[in-house]
Amino acid sequence: MFDNKLYRQILWGLAMVSLVACANESDTANQQEDETARQIAEGCKHINYGEAIELDASEMSVTAPTIHARYALTLGVTEETFGGTVEFRSLGGTHMLFLTAAADLRVTDSDNNDVAIVSTLENSAACAEATKIFIVELPDGNYSFTIVDANSASIALTIHAYNATHDHDHGHHDDHHNHDDHGDGDHHGDDDHHGDDDHHGDNDHHGDNDADQDAHED
Repeated sequence: MFDNKLYRQILWGLAMVSLVACANESDTANQQEDETARQIAEGCKHINYGEAIELDASEMSVTAPTIHARYALTLGVTEETFGGTVEFRSLGGTHMLFLTAAADLRVTDSDNNDVAIVSTLENSAACAEATKIFIVELPDGNYSFTIVDANSASIALTIHAYNATHDHDHGHHDDHHNHDDHGDGDHHGDDDHHGDDDHHGDNDHHGDNDADQDAHED
């Protein structure tokens, strides 16, 4: 005999499982979007920060020695557009490449195998300075970033690694360390006005005056 009540309970259970699954997927997608936006904002800070490091890729490939720096690239002419190659050593992880002019990007590993670009963002509201942002997974190794079809011979490049520390590459970090010279100066320790002068111990004025008073009284 068909149990209509049991059937309805099964359908209700399946519907609830489906709703929970959809909610979890939605939460995961929102978290990924939030993390992407956070990383874009973090990487975008480096585009206009300080002086750019000039690299000439017009005739041969050049090396970008570090992440979290802004590179002012000079590209070579390729037919009616511009292009060039930047070599990069990755320590692993997800990377974002920010370009300040319209261009396409090809990423290859040390064996010249293409590395898939996870996502390409154009004119992102999270980083008005970047015309294009490329997200790519780069395991530990050496890579080539080949910029093609650029609409300008001059283009700025910033390489941002997810969750990497920032206590490297920047000159301003050195400045912060130099500001710590106040601590090295040891103003309090070196001067030692109170300890070195020993006003109370060396002068002993009170003890000498007592001896003179005793002599007069005698």
